[in-house]
Amino acid sequence: MVKPIKSTLSAQDGTAGILPKTKATYQVGDTAAPKPGAVSNTTVKKLNASISAFKEDDKGISANNIKISSWGRDNLFPQHLMSLYQNNIFPGLMDFKVDMLYSRGYQLNQFIISGIKKIKVPVIDPEIEDWLESWDARDYIVDQFTDFVWTENTFTQMVVNKTKKAVPIIKLQHINTEECRLEIMNSQGQFEHIVMGNWADKKDFKPLPVFDRLNPSRYPNAMIHRRKKSFGFRYYNYPGYIGVIYKWLPLANEIPSFHLARMQNSINAKWHIKIPLDALKQLKELKKWNQTELDKWLEDKLTEIDNMLAGADNAGKAFYTFKTTDINGKEMTGWEIIELKSSEKEMSESNLRLFNETNQAITSAVQVQPSLACIQLGEKMSSGSEVLNAYNLHIKTRTPIARYLVLDNINRAIRINWPDKRVFLDIVDAELVKQETDKSGVNDPTE
Repeated sequence: MVKPIKSTLSAQDGTAGILPKTKATYQVGDTAAPKPGAVSNTTVKKLNASISAFKEDDKGISANNIKISSWGRDNLFPQHLMSLYQNNIFPGLMDFKVDMLYSRGYQLNQFIISGIKKIKVPVIDPEIEDWLESWDARDYIVDQFTDFVWTENTFTQMVVNKTKKAVPIIKLQHINTEECRLEIMNSQGQFEHIVMGNWADKKDFKPLPVFDRLNPSRYPNAMIHRRKKSFGFRYYNYPGYIGVIYKWLPLANEIPSFHLARMQNSINAKWHIKIPLDALKQLKELKKWNQTELDKWLEDKLTEIDNMLAGADNAGKAFYTFKTTDINGKEMTGWEIIELKSSEKEMSESNLRLFNETNQAITSAVQVQPSLACIQLGEKMSSGSEVLNAYNLHIKTRTPIARYLVLDNINRAIRINWPDKRVFLDIVDAELVKQETDKSGVNDPTE
């Protein structure tokens, strides 16, 4: 059934439609054939990945009579980072970095001296291990790593025991970065409170004192802020990938949206059929048809042409027509099938190359080698040796600082609770090896 653009198919001037199989366009009359894409209603939605400009001053914003430092121009920098989930690879890259930081999980260790070497060895301490389990230390560590990967800031609430019946530090509690803001520093260059709240709606503010390292039991609930310092900023850190947010990420988001919109909304016509109106009038008079009979004949003829142009069985078949002239020798107008030249292929290939470049810029900014994160940016897949080298380099160079900043809170609590024990918590990494060494490819120290 031919699908007309108008409500009904009619062999009258200006009638136009789309053939169902080939998506070829047709028009009755002398109107010129449309240009490729002219019948498309494609619209490209712009995805917003903009982040508030940096701002840091000592004027502060009031929150329950406490002046806090704004995190971003509108004080919603962490909240804006959630828009990065619109990108197809960015969330996966961040999740991968969290996995690399946590690796095989934690274990308790201690140092021993062997000759002139200081060696780290695992230890079993049921008392400390029970304490860690009591407040779900694994979940705490994963949450802290997640916030650090995204913002390079973490917040922890230290819950202190006010009695002498248990250890001084009862538990460590992860607090989401988007909920926390720092008080303006005092004259000694220190902030005394961290304020939790709903900053988007500007309500539910709850200030808590900063944890006193010299007097751990001073406050029953106190806060610790850890960060990897950004040059030029005194309060919050801004992540190293910040430069890719303004240009490359919005560009990367536009390309698949553009292609999806084209596929969903564009006709992408390859053929246009011109039908002479005079010929239809003559046929109608010759056959002594009414308008309904002429319309039915035209529909059947267009269906026949649609079947001829469509399908693999008809590839290479020729379409031919006869031309005739009037009494003056002038060529009379006849049916025409015009091929519409399109630049769709070139445009698609160009956009895909650009998409590849944007993904490369994103992985560079996040500081993850594409082969390590299973991202293929070219036609060639990385070799096993390349992935192995990338893994070892990442573990040795991209994880130590983040792990120190997150685990130091726990290790400080262990030292406060058990000052006589020289035990500390650390992350265990799986050692990747060639399969010639181990068929599994992993030398796992936890197994």
